Amino acid sequence: MESAAVGRNDDEGRRDKVSAPLAVAADNGLLPTDLLREILLRLPADALCRLRLVCRPWRWFTSDPGFANAHATRHLLITGLDRSRRAVHTLDMSSGNILRRILVPRQGFDLTTAQPDLVCVSPDHGPSFLLNSVTGVVATMPKNVGCAVESPSILGLVPATGEYKVLRFHLESMNRSMVQYCHVVTLGVNRRWRAGSRPPMIIEWRRSGHRVVMGGVAYFLLGTCLLNSASIGPDSIASFDLATEEWRPTMAGPLSSSGSSKLLYHKHRHEFRLAKLNGCLVTVHHYQDCLMNLWFLVDADKGIWAKKHSIQCEPGFCKHACDPPHPLSVLNDERIVFRVLGGVLRAYDPSTSMWADLASLGGYSAIGIHEGSLLCSSVQPINPDP
Repeated sequence: MESAAVGRNDDEGRRDKVSAPLAVAADNGLLPTDLLREILLRLPADALCRLRLVCRPWRWFTSDPGFANAHATRHLLITGLDRSRRAVHTLDMSSGNILRRILVPRQGFDLTTAQPDLVCVSPDHGPSFLLNSVTGVVATMPKNVGCAVESPSILGLVPATGEYKVLRFHLESMNRSMVQYCHVVTLGVNRRWRAGSRPPMIIEWRRSGHRVVMGGVAYFLLGTCLLNSASIGPDSIASFDLATEEWRPTMAGPLSSSGSSKLLYHKHRHEFRLAKLNGCLVTVHHYQDCLMNLWFLVDADKGIWAKKHSIQCEPGFCKHACDPPHPLSVLNDERIVFRVLGGVLRAYDPSTSMWADLASLGGYSAIGIHEGSLLCSSVQPINPDP
């Protein structure tokens, strides 16, 4: 990589409260520390970055990992890929204001924001690149030698070791059938892609709604190459263990596992998406007249799903089956943030079944939740390989 913006996750060192030395330093005698902290937590990240210049104690206070973590839970940030300007933006969801712009080497069409502070961007051509949204450092991924077409890259973290890994897939025609290959690279160890185990079935990796990375596992919906499969459910999920770099047994989705109704892959395959909410794998099922069910995986070992939300979507946002409303995050007040047609962000309140507009992000080719904080980076830099 040209430069390094990746490293081990330091979330274990984050605390919800500011440490005692920083609290004493931040108390200038005018305001009690607890009151000062509560006031600063209410301000957006861009304002806090400016307030750091007021004095050294305030800089220490707002740079503390515990304070940054508490601030991130109150102020949801969005990462947007501005394709026309070759830039990645970090935005405040409540206002839509751009807090940070980072230029990227080439135009991109897809991104992965599964890890705090790190974003993996896949361009229209050439190798992908990583960027640290706090430091602004950009690192180009190594070229996958032997792969004629550069496919989108998927970033993941192995919690047990703190290693970051990137996956790539490509399809080849062999003996009149399609064969899918997987390649893996570990960041900070070497710059060479290595062949991973082949997926047990063709998986769909190109679209963000068809994949989720969480807890050291990458989950994928099965691909559209299985049009005539009678034994595979349209909500079936393949999973890749980032630690062992092996594929787990294919998991039945919520409807396939219940056996309540027969689902045909070629007929129902477009009804399902994958999401991550509150640290849980979620299957999103769109069906009938703008109805949407959110199924949460409550026991991965036993394959048990629970339907926690049944949502009536507004007709204007369900016109296109290829781009249905997609859940992004859950706010502190339990409202669910959705990306709807045209890049609009809307919040759904399960207690009232009401929708509310949040922001319009129509100028971005891809958006995702920023899981870190702009106040301090949770990623320690790694020196580039010689």
